[in-house]
Amino acid sequence: MLALLGSAAFTTAARADFTLNSGKITITAGSTTGTPPTGSWVTLPSDDGGGAYFTNPSSTWTGTPDKIFTVIRPGATTATGLTLGAAQPSGGIIGSGTDAFNGLPWTLVTVSAPVLTFGGNDNSAGTRPLTTGSDLSGLRVVYNGTTYTVGTGFEPGPHRLQPLRGEVVGNTTTNGAATITLGWTTDLTEPGGFGTFRAQFQLVGTYDR
Repeated sequence: MLALLGSAAFTTAARADFTLNSGKITITAGSTTGTPPTGSWVTLPSDDGGGAYFTNPSSTWTGTPDKIFTVIRPGATTATGLTLGAAQPSGGIIGSGTDAFNGLPWTLVTVSAPVLTFGGNDNSAGTRPLTTGSDLSGLRVVYNGTTYTVGTGFEPGPHRLQPLRGEVVGNTTTNGAATITLGWTTDLTEPGGFGTFRAQFQLVGTYDR
């Protein structure tokens, strides 16, 4: 590739990417209104593509149709959030204030180390897009005794109906100065009553080194 584009120095200058493989993303709570709402949430569209959604009676989101977004909220402590560069098999990514699902609590865990790569400079104040190399493939939902694979990556892959996309806004070298938004859709294939649906996520949060 370098032979086609010229010297390594020129290539680096033309595309300055940076990778976040440490630190954490503290979740920003989703809104209870708006379509789609701001902040962090999950919704379950039907596999048939007909525009139907799973209705969550425990949702605090109101709209039309009602209760199709499940609002994700941070925990009560600053330790809660998505850790980058390390697995979180015991949870702690989302808080207990997150909407229950059908009356039951649920959580997010990671079984491998999340890594996010963005185009641009780490100390820029502007918006930079997520780029190839980003990996959330180890993400799982634990709910009612079943673990669901909801992992994703930047490239197409198994069950990735809409692979990972996102952006960072702000300086990632200063704690709390950058906001990261991630979005993707994954198929739900594990047994447990949701095999005819897919999970569409939006995770928003502030980054701390």
